[in-house]
Amino acid sequence: MERVTLAQGGVGKSTLIELLIQYWRSEGLEVVVTASSGKAARLIGGVTVHRAFGLNVRSGIFQRANIENEVGSDRFILLARADIIIIDGECCT
Repeated sequence: MERVTLAQGGVGKSTLIELLIQYWRSEGLEVVVTASSGKAARLIGGVTVHRAFGLNVRSGIFQRANIENEVGSDRFILLARADIIIIDGECCT
């Protein structure tokens, strides 16, 4: 299942995300919180998308080999166990 919420800045998207994270975690769900920039990630208590998924920032290529070599690592376990993955990103218009 996927859901997308689009809105201009300042309307409360981050607040909504924070409330949803609190609710889902209170229900015992594993939530991975990511954002497209470091500033946005800090705002919602997450990490950048490229850090969470092992993306190469310079080339933009998914580092599949790196993830496969990390089977059993903290990152791999975090992603494998996630019930919900939030990606707070910026849209291009």
